[in-house]
Amino acid sequence: MVDVDKGNPLVTLKGRRSDEVVGWFRSRPQEELARVEVGVLDMSKTYASALKDLFGESVQGIDRFPGVPLAVHALDEVLRSVQKQLATEEAKALKKLRRRWLQSANQLTGDELIARSEWRRRFPPLREMIDWGQDVRRWFERT
Repeated sequence: MVDVDKGNPLVTLKGRRSDEVVGWFRSRPQEELARVEVGVLDMSKTYASALKDLFGESVQGIDRFPGVPLAVHALDEVLRSVQKQLATEEAKALKKLRRRWLQSANQLTGDELIARSEWRRRFPPLREMIDWGQDVRRWFERT
């Protein structure tokens, strides 16, 4: 949570549970809550629900990074499509690598880079999806 006027973080919540978000807000003084106009959150239903529970329709929720969840969803669709073409064990191996597909190359080990390269070579739709995901990542990393 950030004080937009001052640009200072107010709190970083580690969990993704609605009761944690609601609890933090309810611990704040009423005059502070009365100043809230907009909630900036991800597309999590948990956060949107907490915001609505706390403020009703008086506070608008917006998503700072709408492209990220969409990119992950699109990647998952491609992965499911590729998994259907594989034997069970190979499909499981592909699923285990899921979280690595959107990571940048410098976040991967040598073996992970080789594995990603091999999957990209074998499945052009997966290659296109990984490349697109990397483009999304680079866009968000811009300053």
